[in-house]
Amino acid sequence: MRRVVMAGALAGLAAAAAVLGWLARPDAARARAEAVPAEEAGRLAATVLWFREREAGTEPYTTRVIVTERWLRMDDGDARSDFVLLDRRARTVYSVAHDNRSILVVHARPVEARPPVPLRLGMRSEPQPDAPRIEGRAPVHFRFTVNGEACRDVVAVPGLLPEAVAAMRELQRVMAGEHGANLANTPVDVQRTMLCDLAESIFAPERYLEHGLPIQEWSDDGYRRTLVDYARGWKADPALFVLPAGYRRFTVSDLTGAGANGT
Repeated sequence: MRRVVMAGALAGLAAAAAVLGWLARPDAARARAEAVPAEEAGRLAATVLWFREREAGTEPYTTRVIVTERWLRMDDGDARSDFVLLDRRARTVYSVAHDNRSILVVHARPVEARPPVPLRLGMRSEPQPDAPRIEGRAPVHFRFTVNGEACRDVVAVPGLLPEAVAAMRELQRVMAGEHGANLANTPVDVQRTMLCDLAESIFAPERYLEHGLPIQEWSDDGYRRTLVDYARGWKADPALFVLPAGYRRFTVSDLTGAGANGT
């Protein structure tokens, strides 16, 4: 079970301070406002965010999030790599795997599952008045709990990139329905040991995004995520939002026979 210890919290705050310092630099802001080359004028206007993530026992890796009015795409920054695509209008997620030429399709559905025990969601917030501001906004440190168990620490900037935050919340809602539909495959005694995960994945999937853009997240299971850069008005190649032709499409229920999830 996850427990945020003081050493981890201090390490996370130190990393967040370093990130805040970079993002708040005047030259960083100017870099994000550079003019778009003429040859890119026909591309889609997007907001792009770059995160650095790490899980226990793994090397750090890069995650890129591209948001337009219609789409959200997550990848590693290489257009040739596997990616996740959210169609915001259709409320459908596509997970593309090139190696086996397949696309996992996830349609939005309501969460009908019930937690194994009542979930008491807690949150404490601590303003960071001495931290560098980003676009004039001060970061806030939030600590989230479930039934008294510490789950995750988040340093967020209220009001920063609301268009990107809205898309990320939509992604969480779609995935919550899928996770909820498959919860019955996990034994109840195991569910009781993973209350933080149940809250985050199914029953309160947006709560880490309700208070602004997370620029730093960490938990005691070794997970870390840090925003390293972002840009508005980024010109995205429309091909980034096109699903590859000829790939086999399937749903989780196609594999498990647990019930229709649409096609």
